[in-house]
Amino acid sequence: MGILIFQPPLTGSAPDLGVFSTVVPMQERDLTVTVYYYEGEKEWGQHIFDTTVEALPILEELVGFPYPYDFDTLVKDNSPEE
Repeated sequence: MGILIFQPPLTGSAPDLGVFSTVVPMQERDLTVTVYYYEGEKEWGQHIFDTTVEALPILEELVGFPYPYDFDTLVKDNSPEE
């Protein structure tokens, strides 16, 4: 069992989006984790980013096999706070 949050890459320009991104070393490869957030939602973005970066290696260890996908992880907030 695993958790995967995936969305196709963003296209065009999005000046109202901030981003956190890093490379997480996994058992068999390095995995890029990117979180996009809307202006005013930086705290949300930081929380999701920190949780994802910390959880992926733990989940890999718990399930007992390496991260099985050949794509990276992208998380994007659906809509700006109104």
